[in-house]
Amino acid sequence: MVRLLIATALLASLLLATIPQVHADNYQNIINNGNIAYDLLIYDSYDNMAAGNYLSNLTVFYKESPFPDITLTGSILGIPQEDLKSIIEMPSISHFRLSQQNISALMKNGRIEMNGWTISYGGKGIFQLSDGRFVEGIDVTISFASGSKSAMYDPSTGLLIMENFYISSQQGNVYVFFLEISSYGPVSGTKLPVEKLTILELFSFLIIALAAYSIFNRNKYRVL
Repeated sequence: MVRLLIATALLASLLLATIPQVHADNYQNIINNGNIAYDLLIYDSYDNMAAGNYLSNLTVFYKESPFPDITLTGSILGIPQEDLKSIIEMPSISHFRLSQQNISALMKNGRIEMNGWTISYGGKGIFQLSDGRFVEGIDVTISFASGSKSAMYDPSTGLLIMENFYISSQQGNVYVFFLEISSYGPVSGTKLPVEKLTILELFSFLIIALAAYSIFNRNKYRVL
């Protein structure tokens, strides 16, 4: 019990230490002048996704200049490259980045209608980047004629942080897609709000206090 409490306290402290700092002045330059890299993992089932057994690991590059577009490195057997590109872009290439007006309307109204597709607000959430750091984003469901995607956006830049969905091919094969922004992407600097930092600090202090109390009482009352 004591070891568990101490381990939990250390974990909470490490969580605080892993929250990155904001360098928002650099983000717009990255978005405007370069490609945003995403890691794309494709699985043949959600069970294999949970186990980390992927079929293919690709990189997706999103750019906005001179016009929005994505390019892929890598491929997967059974899905032609052009089809794969279209699947990732669904319902529109514009879903990779929302405007600040869209973000504000989404958080205020809970739903926004785009050109033939809909984004529904699901609240705020925390996502762990591949390098272990945490970012806060807004959870959404993107709905369109042929299906839906679960996704998360960075509220400060409007960039897509991650999305998850599955497709079924004409041959009956199921593919599960998990797309996440690379750890060095412009949203990697998003930090948790001060209120949440305070809660985490209190939680860490409470766990440490409980561990100390448990050690004290263990010396007083030992069950043999």
